[in-house]
Amino acid sequence: MKEADTLFNPVEAVRRYHEAINQFDFDVISGWFAPDALYVSNGIGEIAGRESIMAAFRKYFSVFSDQVAEDDLIESLSSHAARSLWRLTATHFETGEISRRSGPKPSFSMRMERLSASMFRTRPMGSQRQN
Repeated sequence: MKEADTLFNPVEAVRRYHEAINQFDFDVISGWFAPDALYVSNGIGEIAGRESIMAAFRKYFSVFSDQVAEDDLIESLSSHAARSLWRLTATHFETGEISRRSGPKPSFSMRMERLSASMFRTRPMGSQRQN
């Protein structure tokens, strides 16, 4: 086992990823996704590729720019996967509609596959790894 493999902490990785989202730090968020990442959300479906994922993030945050998200629990599932129990509140900037969501829900749960110390490919929990 490589030294980098033993140093990876999936709970801390999820914490840092969510921190970047809460700070709307698109450069850092982008760094968490592999170029061929697959992001799955029951709200928008599947988004393939880092560029498309980031375009969706930017679009979402341009509409819900006051989002506040919190993790109630982050637990390790394996040496390379973690699950977060999260909740968020956001207000649509045009309609004033308040969105409150929480998870995980089966289609929101995701695994972050480590490709390097700072790059991940996401896929729904329970899906089969493709090589």
